[in-house]
Amino acid sequence: MKSLLIFSVILVLALSTVIPRVEPIVTHIPKTYKVSLDDAPEVRWKQILEDYKVPLAKFMEDFNKLPIPEKFYNGVEWYAKNVFKHQDFVA
Repeated sequence: MKSLLIFSVILVLALSTVIPRVEPIVTHIPKTYKVSLDDAPEVRWKQILEDYKVPLAKFMEDFNKLPIPEKFYNGVEWYAKNVFKHQDFVA
């Protein structure tokens, strides 16, 4: 009986938090890219970075507000340049 009551409460709570969508769903065709892994990283990701320049800038603005000390970034940079095996990704 107790488990039935708990199940009922969970079910009621789950169903009460669902908000129906009243406006139509707007769809779009996502952009596609052809990336050659043989190209240098600067060339490989150039078009994608240009297309997402504004959202990436907004993300970096918010990311820079996080309280992460500069020593952490220096440690990650040192690890990437000295220990990480796949140096082509470090660039």
